[in-house]
Formats: sequence, C-alpha cells, structure tokens
Amino acid sequence: MKKYIRLFTSHFSVALEYRSNLIGIFVLEFISISSMIILWTAVYRTQHDVAGYSFYQAIIYFVLIPMVGFITQVDISEKLSKEIRTGTFSNYLLKPYTFWTAAFMEALAMKINYLILISPVAIAVMIFLVMKGYLFLTPHGLLAGLLIACFAFLLHFVLDLLIACWAFWTDSVWAFKHIKIILFSTLGGLSFPLDFISGQFGALAHILPFQYFYYVPVSYVLGRSTGMGQVMVDCMRMALWMVVLIILCMFAWKWGLKKYDAYGH
Repeated sequence: MKKYIRLFTSHFSVALEYRSNLIGIFVLEFISISSMIILWTAVYRTQHDVAGYSFYQAIIYFVLIPMVGFITQVDISEKLSKEIRTGTFSNYLLKPYTFWTAAFMEALAMKINYLILISPVAIAVMIFLVMKGYLFLTPHGLLAGLLIACFAFLLHFVLDLLIACWAFWTDSVWAFKHIKIILFSTLGGLSFPLDFISGQFGALAHILPFQYFYYVPVSYVLGRSTGMGQVMVDCMRMALWMVVLIILCMFAWKWGLKKYDAYGH
C-alpha cells in the first residue's frame, strides 16, 4: 500500500506544477458555454419549449456540463500511447507496480488537483443559481449526480486506457480520441440533452455508456432523473459496461505485449 501512496503523492506533486493549465481550461470552457448559449438562444427565439426544456433550463444544463466534466473527464491516452510508441513504456515492466496502476494513480492525482482548485468556483456558481431561483437543488439529486459522475470517471479511465492500447498497432491514437469526442457530443449529452433526440438514435444513446459522462449526472442535479431505484439501475449498467471494457483492455493488453516484445522493446 505504501508504494501506491508514494506513487500517488509523486503524481500529485507533478500535477501541482501544471496548475497554470487550469486557466486555459477555464477559457476553453467559457468559450464553449458561450457558444452553446448563443446557439440555443437562436433556437428558442421561435419556441418556448424544446423536449420539455425551457430556455433557462437549457442554459443551466450547459452551465452544469463543464462542472460534471471536471469530474468525469480523463485524458491519459495520448501520453500513454506515446510511451508505448517510444519504448519508455518498458520502464513500467521493471517497476513493482503495474502499468494500469501507475496510469490510474496519475489520472487520480490530476483529477484531485483540478477538483481542489475548481471546487470553490463550482460551489459559488451553484449557490448563485440556487439563490436566483434558476436551479432547484435537492440533496438527493446532488448526491446522486456526484455518485454517477465519480463512477463515470472510473468508466472513462478504462475507456481511455483501451484507446491507449491501440498504440501497440498504430502510430497515433488521435483518430480514436476524435471519435470519442464525437460520441460524447452526440450520444453523451455534451452538445445537447439526450431528450432532444428520439427514435432509434435516441434509444441507442440510452443503451450505450456515453450518456453517463455528461447527460445522466446533470439530469440528476436538475431533478429530471429521480429515485434511488434509478440510481441503482444506472450504477449496475455502468458496472456492466466497465466489465466489458476491462475485458477488452485485458485482451488488447495481452495481444499488444506480444507485438511489443516481438519488436524487441
């Protein structure tokens, strides 16, 4: 256990050195929110309600998206894939902990570092929205949203680890990362609430795991998803998808190591 604590502490210290990156993240999120507000302002000029969302509810949805994203986002595939391509990945094979463990400790350290810095801002925004009457917040909705978001972080980590494993066969995982962003935007609720889509495409969105990275946590905070039974169902579905992704990771890892060794790394 001590070696894992030291590993986490080491990554956390490194993460503190990159706190200035948070300013860039704030700027990008502000631009993204502003763009969405402009877009949906134009949409609501001709109608007062879209799929059960009023104009203000839609705006609150997009304000909450980056807050949830600070918990659910994981971006380790580029770094890990680079280490696999350059051969520095071999160093992990000589250490007393697994590659998976090192990657998770790094992702967790960066996440906690960001949350420590962003939490005061997020809390202030939430208090403002509640006091102004734009957001009706309940303890159950908030806790359920946080629980789903934390579980989604673990799910996203396994997904990004699977993407990184593609570096055993390809020169770059950029294409897979781009596909992930598209799926998050269309099937995860990043660009619009999934209530806005229906038919087979809507049914597909509610089956695949991408909804849990943005749409589902925000829905609980907004009170559109309620009940402990629904929380348990969502957690079980996420657990099932996590098992599926872990199995895929294990196969990719096993086959990838054989290819890696074949090249004499």
